[in-house]
Amino acid sequence: MNTTDAVTIRRATETDVAAVRELFIGAYGNNYPFEEFLDVCWLKKAMFDDDTLFLVAVENGKVIGTISAMLAAGGLSDLIGEIGRLVVSPEAGGKKIGTRLMQATLDHITSIIQFGFAEGRTAHQGSQKILEHLGFTAIGFEPLKYILDQRESMVLYGRLFDQAVELRRNCPRLIPEIAPLAMHVLD
Repeated sequence: MNTTDAVTIRRATETDVAAVRELFIGAYGNNYPFEEFLDVCWLKKAMFDDDTLFLVAVENGKVIGTISAMLAAGGLSDLIGEIGRLVVSPEAGGKKIGTRLMQATLDHITSIIQFGFAEGRTAHQGSQKILEHLGFTAIGFEPLKYILDQRESMVLYGRLFDQAVELRRNCPRLIPEIAPLAMHVLD
């Protein structure tokens, strides 16, 4: 549990399900592309799932923000996590709740996964700023990926954690056949 000011960041519980759902409806209406986040039964199941981390930010007993991390984005042995579904109530503006939720998520998962990825909306640069502030790097662009109010593009971000960072500090060498592709991707 992470407490700063009057805001507490903690794991979501069954009693938070309706409030989490309302955050998504308040932010996106009923057209959120991940429909399961509008389904109370699915949310409750996800909150109890060992492969999902659900956090909420609570102020004065009211849920004002949420984030989740899917820890089995690939196979379980892939050690990949998808971080996302960050939603903060507009009433909580200026308190850096999004950054605090993301940092609390990283505090929980950095020893569990080796690679984390997230999408940042191009229509709302707040998530991009949070990701970059916390060490994520833009690794791709997904043009016109989702329909929210209108079709929106996403920036794909990634970050290495724990042992994955150490494994890549050994002066990697590329075989000649892959060098042109690597140069193109890294350019």
